[in-house]
Amino acid sequence: DNTDLVVVAGQIGGCQEELLAEDIKKNPKKYPKPLVALISGAHAPEGKTMGHAGAIVSPGQVYGTFQSKKQALESVGVPVVNSQYDLITEVQKRLKKKIYFDMENYYKKMKTIWDAPSKKTGWGTLITKVMPNNLLISGYSLQDIVEKKGFIETAYLLVKGEFPDKKTAEEMRKIAIDAAKRPAPNVHRSKKEDISKTLVKYFVLDDELAQYPEEGTNGAVKKTVFGIGRTARYLSGILHTEKALEKLSGDEPFSHVIYRAVTGNTMVNEQHSRMIEAMIVACVDHGVTPPSAQATLIAATTRAPYEIAVAQGVGAITDVHGGAGAKAAQLFTECILKSKKENIDVAQATREIMKKYIEEGKRIEGLGHRLHTKDPRRDVLWNFSAQTGIAGEHVQLYKKVSTIFEQVRGMSLPINVDGVIGAIVTDMGLDPAMAKAFFIYGRIAGLSAHYFEEIASQPRMRQIHFNEALYKGKGPRNIQ
Repeated sequence: DNTDLVVVAGQIGGCQEELLAEDIKKNPKKYPKPLVALISGAHAPEGKTMGHAGAIVSPGQVYGTFQSKKQALESVGVPVVNSQYDLITEVQKRLKKKIYFDMENYYKKMKTIWDAPSKKTGWGTLITKVMPNNLLISGYSLQDIVEKKGFIETAYLLVKGEFPDKKTAEEMRKIAIDAAKRPAPNVHRSKKEDISKTLVKYFVLDDELAQYPEEGTNGAVKKTVFGIGRTARYLSGILHTEKALEKLSGDEPFSHVIYRAVTGNTMVNEQHSRMIEAMIVACVDHGVTPPSAQATLIAATTRAPYEIAVAQGVGAITDVHGGAGAKAAQLFTECILKSKKENIDVAQATREIMKKYIEEGKRIEGLGHRLHTKDPRRDVLWNFSAQTGIAGEHVQLYKKVSTIFEQVRGMSLPINVDGVIGAIVTDMGLDPAMAKAFFIYGRIAGLSAHYFEEIASQPRMRQIHFNEALYKGKGPRNIQ
């Protein structure tokens, strides 16, 4: 009721404005308010992609150009302009120069805001510094960590702020393997139950984890590493690969334990083992703002037990947060199967499937990020997949997906880590659901670190303003 006019902002490329015009014509009662459209790209040549916006010309029909959008909208009474200056003029005309607020009072109000003292500094975290296109864990870039360190070493870094020395690393490895050897609780898994929900059950019901001590100087990191070992056991229960963990010698790298739990094979493929570990390490943390970290931190403020707080975070990892890799993997497989079945270029098959998804209102998974325009985890995982000989047709397709999406949708979205993992998992011949499993597995290390930091440094039942968190850890440094 408080809206007097609606501005539609668009650009050349795609066909959303034409579809809007068609809907206005068919359902005028849905649009009781006046509309004005601002469409950019009036002078772009037709048929040629201009940056992230390009006109699309199909046989027998032209759409996506400035003229086609202008004609469609004006035919249903929506005026179309091409500049912000003209937009102001048209809006004033439609609203008959209606005044919404007193400018003098507005400036007085804003002056009090401008003159107000700066807000108090936020609360601190020593774990991860999150920046556009870069992630630092205690000063080390996550790309270097993925390339040079294993999962247990990375978990230790998250909790303690330094990598373990050789003797300590060996102690941590033994703790993790001992945890993986112990039987897991009996957990019933419903048909098609999300893997995050099943893992929550394991965490909550596992007396071995609940009773493991966390006191002392190294209590927090030992509990974290024990939890990581238990998670390998949980995965073996979900995937029915427990037998592969029954004959662990205790001398193998922990990456081999993960490989056995994931594949059920006792003969370890070293390249695949390292690739799986790299994907897990790439997902360990993204600061305090993701929903999974927030859920764990909120539980920690009430001093919930470790396993309950981490389970809260795991339960928040859904297809919206962290689980897009599985759906991305399914999309890539669908595109490649269509290409082979219809004997057409895979790029063409992908364009057709994307158009269908968009028409049906489905999301194209594996693209877009709230912060990164170039996900810092992307290239290191691609390089790993190439070096290990794993990269195949799914990885090759995914490298083109962003460009294809731009051609179809008329907008540019960056590739994200979910899609990278989904493509690699598919080229490895694993179930697409493992993309989400790897994300969760890695994130358990980060959730553990945030839990113990909250317990050690913050008061109980505090009100957490997540956007006020400040990284106060080590500055940039290189792995020696």
